[in-house]
Amino acid sequence: FKHRVEGPTCFIFHCEFSSKRGPLQLKLMRELDRKANQDAYPHLFYPELYLMENGYCEFFSKFPQLCHPQD
Repeated sequence: FKHRVEGPTCFIFHCEFSSKRGPLQLKLMRELDRKANQDAYPHLFYPELYLMENGYCEFFSKFPQLCHPQD
């Protein structure tokens, strides 16, 4: 981690169904954050990491007005 976003930051990971790529990226981010803060446990730069349940596909079907492009 060379760069840290200033202020409260929340990351939401997802892929089409949040079954493989999204969870893997969340896990990698958590591992890197823990490694960067290993001397300050339990401190983390990014304590709020989330995985979008059922992925972008379901989110798009429920909230298309919040998605771009909409087709």
